[in-house]
This record gives sequence, structure tokens and C-alpha cells, in this order.
Amino acid sequence: MVKKGFTLIELIFAIVIIAIIVMGVPQIIAQNNRSLTGEGNNVGVFAQEGIFAAAGVAAKILTYQWDANSLDPNEADAYAKELVTSAPGTAFGPIVQNGVVLPLRRGNIAQDGHRRFHSALTAPSSQYLDGLSPSSFPVVNLSNSNVYKCTWSASIDGGYVPDATYPTTGGASVSNSKMATVQINATGGACPAVNNVITLRIYTANIGEVGYYREEKF
Repeated sequence: MVKKGFTLIELIFAIVIIAIIVMGVPQIIAQNNRSLTGEGNNVGVFAQEGIFAAAGVAAKILTYQWDANSLDPNEADAYAKELVTSAPGTAFGPIVQNGVVLPLRRGNIAQDGHRRFHSALTAPSSQYLDGLSPSSFPVVNLSNSNVYKCTWSASIDGGYVPDATYPTTGGASVSNSKMATVQINATGGACPAVNNVITLRIYTANIGEVGYYREEKF
């Protein structure tokens, strides 16, 4: 009766393969630990936290007024109005009718409760979103949120941007749109100190807000 088994060569090959695998395991574990802890200036899996943090800051900025001058003090129930960013008669400027400059522009509906130009056809006061200072932008410290494993901070900048384009830097030249750049930095916790982990850019337009109709009660 013939019995089958491993030959010496097959056994040697099996041992060599097992040895290669065993030697590689510590390196795989070490790399995994570096990814998890952020060792070597790599925030690894915590980059997703940075995205969430940046999105939260961006959402807050989008609640700011487009400009401090947007509120019309002549309105009893003031809501943000469109501001004059171009000459009358141009695409983003007020409509001229029979030589009279109207508080409307192309696309506006000439009825109460809709988006309208400021009654005094007021120009913007700042290239920055209302709530951001041109000299000292707020640095948002997210370390006390008790939500993130890492400690994150946000640096914010912004300015006017050309209409219908999406540049990466803002400027002082007045336009109908503004951009804010949110840069999220890892400053501690489970992550090393790494700047500019995530950068988000958000855009807002000079379209005012809708004045909702109120039913009068007698």
C-alpha cells in the first residue's frame, strides 16, 4: 500500500512562505497603528473628523448676512435686501425705466414679499461676510465639543469673487458673490499638530432674502 505525504521540498517551501508572512505581520500592525494614532504627521482615519468639523464651521458661516448693509432700516420688518454691485442697467445692477432707477434687477418680481434691492440702492460695506472681521478672522476652537477624538481649530478667510466663476482666492474688487475659505487644523488630542488638514470653500450670492407674507388680523 502506497502512502502519500509531503516531500521535503514541499515542506521547505511551506516553511519559507509561513516565515515571510510572520515577518510581515509586525510591519502591517505598526502601519495600522500609525494610521490610527496619526503618527508621522498623518491624521489617518481622523481626517473624516476634520471634514465634519469644517462642514460645521462652514454651515455656521452660511447663516451670516451677505453684508452688514443688507438690512434696510426703512422697512418695518427688516430683512436682508440685495445691494448694488454694478451700474444701473447692467446684469447685476438695478433696472432703469424711463430714466428712473428702480429697486429691482433682472429676475426680480415687482411685488411685496419678494427679493428686492435696498430702498436706498445701497452699496456693500465690506468684502467679508458679516460676522467676519477683515483684520482678525475668528479661529474656532473645537476642543471642547466632546465630539471629536482630535482637537481641531478653524482658520477663516474670504472676500469677493468674480461672478459665475469659482476661484480659490478672494479679493477686494466688488462683485455679486463672496467666498469664505475654512481651513481646519489638527492641534492635538489623538492627532499630531498638522495644519490645513481640510480646506472647504463656500460661496454666497447677493440675492437678499424673501420677505414672507403675513396675514393681517383685524
